[in-house]
Amino acid sequence: MKVKKISLFFLIVFSVILISCSVRAEASGSDGFVGTNGSRFVYSNGKEYKIRGMNFSNNSYEKWLDITKIENDHNEESYKELSSMGFNTIRFYLNYNMFESDEAPGNYYPLGFQKIDENIELAKKYGMKLLFNMHYPQGGYQSRGGGNALWTGEKSASNQERLANLWAEFARRYADEPAVLGYGLVNEPYIPGSDYDSALALWTALSQKITDKIRKYDKNHIIFVERVFKIKNYATGIDVNYGADQGYPDLKDDNFAYEIHFYEPGAFSNQGMPWSESYKNTSYTWPNEDVVIEIYNRKALDNAKVSRQYSGPFKTGADWQELQTDFYRAENEKDTVANFKLICSRLGSVAQEGILYLDYLELIEKSGGEGKVIYREDFESSKGLFDGTKNLSILQKSASELTALGITDCNGALEVKQQVEEGKSDYAQVVDEANRGIIKSGRQYSIKIRFIVNVADDAQNTNITLQFIPCTANVRHHDKDFLDANIKAYANVAEERQIPFYVGEFGLYKYAFFETNTSNPAEKGAGQYIRELISVFNKYNLAYSYHCYHEDGFGLYCDGWTSVPSDSPAKEGRIEELYQALKDSVK
Repeated sequence: MKVKKISLFFLIVFSVILISCSVRAEASGSDGFVGTNGSRFVYSNGKEYKIRGMNFSNNSYEKWLDITKIENDHNEESYKELSSMGFNTIRFYLNYNMFESDEAPGNYYPLGFQKIDENIELAKKYGMKLLFNMHYPQGGYQSRGGGNALWTGEKSASNQERLANLWAEFARRYADEPAVLGYGLVNEPYIPGSDYDSALALWTALSQKITDKIRKYDKNHIIFVERVFKIKNYATGIDVNYGADQGYPDLKDDNFAYEIHFYEPGAFSNQGMPWSESYKNTSYTWPNEDVVIEIYNRKALDNAKVSRQYSGPFKTGADWQELQTDFYRAENEKDTVANFKLICSRLGSVAQEGILYLDYLELIEKSGGEGKVIYREDFESSKGLFDGTKNLSILQKSASELTALGITDCNGALEVKQQVEEGKSDYAQVVDEANRGIIKSGRQYSIKIRFIVNVADDAQNTNITLQFIPCTANVRHHDKDFLDANIKAYANVAEERQIPFYVGEFGLYKYAFFETNTSNPAEKGAGQYIRELISVFNKYNLAYSYHCYHEDGFGLYCDGWTSVPSDSPAKEGRIEELYQALKDSVK
């Protein structure tokens, strides 16, 4: 009897230990499967898993990738370092050439999966999970628009089948491996198409095909399907733009997440990037209040407007004239922006259409000395944000169109036409209530236009009034509010659709930390940007991963994969400002 009691006691203790270990293991990050529940990532017991990721690039951008090169990208010390910083997930970049060749598709290299197995063991050891991402699929690298063979052409069907089969092989091998978080189907799908719907249909069909093949073997892991990166009409060379709520495949699956990438503003995150025509010569700081992104909630101040009326006789024909308001002194702290209004009366008549050509509009600021132009609409390629009352026609005219009309010395203009109907008002106005002209208290402001009036013989009856209207408004610059507004838009979609959103990439090119072409640290606000952006991710409960750990560009370590990041105390090649910002923020 005593023996039985002792045995029972040890059995109870042993059971408690097992249960305790099981709970700890599932909460550790490497043990226990994670799935989706509404807009969250959760363990099977309901505990939330907050993805705090670092990306291993593995030099995966090369067409012919030597699998052994990933040994120069990271090692066990890397896992240890990142775990100590608070990261719990590795977004692990794949290149299909790690596993098969174009000459022998489906004959998978043992060495490729051996490297995957080795990294799974390291992830387990340091309490982390791996999220596999197909960065270079069959058909070509996507991000720069060179991977059309995945989407169109005689090999596209074969490439898509091979891609789906490779993912099926991953699912077959790792279906029961809890250290794997999930599968990122294609990195930054750059899809050819003449319109939004046709391009999205291509991506939806492929992502569903891959998902279906994965689910034949694996129902445990999350499918990460990216938002369409870009849609390119190759006939015109124009990218199709879409909003934060667009570009997502309607995947038929009950355990998937949408992935987005965030590198805004590009002028800061991509500055000095040599392959970018837009940013390779830029140098930018954060925050930047000299750049106005958006002005909203405009409201004119009561009785606070300045106007200068010019009432004929007008010279008609092709001669440019100028009109400028008196200077207005902004003394109210609420003065933030200016609305511009051009009022025309008797520009046209019942008998004849009247035309006004507006070459430019300038906002001039004066603070004790000579005035300087701080905002300008020149109408060289568009009509800007100007609009008019319904009895006006407003069009942008090019320099060549103006020359054909006998109008020279102008690179483009706004053409304003009016013909008054019998019994209708001859009053009309051209307004711009969305400009980015910022005014500051204590300074003086005026607006100036250059124009041509081409009306009937009674042009002396034509009146033009130019108005400067101070307003209150909210102004969005490149600062934390800008980040918040952008990320909030995605967070809203996640809540509306009840699907988790994952920021699979965010990061800064190295020249956000250094002066271009030097290794000298620069005070550009890069660390502040990282801290602010991660705090916004946390505010809206978005998962995220930093791009990336090691490369000569965006890496925490920037040395071009010549050797694995040093495990010496000096941590040679590490960007210390970035390291400290991540260490402070990743929690």
